Amino acid sequence: MQNDNSWKKQTKVKILIVGENDDVKHPELSIALCEQALADARKANDHHEEGARLLDLGYAFFFNGQFEDAIKHYELAIIKFREVGDRPSEAKALDRLGSMLGIFGQDEIAIVYLGQSLAIFRETGDRLGEGNCLCKIGQAYFYLNQYPKALEFHEKALAIFREIGDRKLEATALNDIASDYFYLQQIVQGNKYHEQALAIFQEIKDDENILKVLRNMAYYCIGQKHFDQSIEYYNQALTIARKVNDQNSEAMILESMAIVYFKSGQGEKSVQLLKAAIQIYEILGSPRIEKARDKLAYFRRQTEKKWWQFWI
Repeated sequence: MQNDNSWKKQTKVKILIVGENDDVKHPELSIALCEQALADARKANDHHEEGARLLDLGYAFFFNGQFEDAIKHYELAIIKFREVGDRPSEAKALDRLGSMLGIFGQDEIAIVYLGQSLAIFRETGDRLGEGNCLCKIGQAYFYLNQYPKALEFHEKALAIFREIGDRKLEATALNDIASDYFYLQQIVQGNKYHEQALAIFQEIKDDENILKVLRNMAYYCIGQKHFDQSIEYYNQALTIARKVNDQNSEAMILESMAIVYFKSGQGEKSVQLLKAAIQIYEILGSPRIEKARDKLAYFRRQTEKKWWQFWI
């Protein structure tokens, strides 16, 4: 058995490619590096480091689309952290496994793992971890169409984010609560929380989330048949998408605006906007292009039909 920790310094560089909060840029290379780091940890008989490397490896497998392998390594990491009594790392592994299961629609199972993670975050006094976990459980209930439960967890998360003074997470929770209220048919409350979320994101100059909230606000206006207000929000979102050079969002906003104009009886405008969206999808090689083309053909047929009806 190796008596010093020099091997950790040698493998640390290998782990840097697996970012804690960033997408894995080169997942296949990450897998190879993490597997070597895991072997080093096992050779050194360092059980805690072995758990950490299992967690990293699960993360790399996830981003390479190898989801069964990701689940397996997350579960092994959980076992290892329990063996060494590392409760914070166990919570992190449970949280990551629950989050991944939620992404793939296994929300009921996700809630089980996230609930275990939440209990440990509370036990260890990790308020940030607790708040984030509450948000994730809220989202799982939201996708299960259990909106009162979703609201309950999102409101608890909001209270924690305000307590610890994290403005970005506060705004994120406000945005989630707005969606809960809209699906509960409490439109006034939904609008109020969206406006609060937008104000904070504007205050901290978070263009990515300003864009997200504006698109949400525009979408919910469609359901209320407030088409002019929807277009106003989409135009604001479009300006930001172009500012940050987010072409995918730009195309999706143009497509959404086309739908609004079509619903409001402005067929020619809807065709024009959808053609602009398709041009961007073509540049990006987006999988959305085929449905957008089908939609364009439909819009054209309906617009031409209305034009002929006018003259008959």
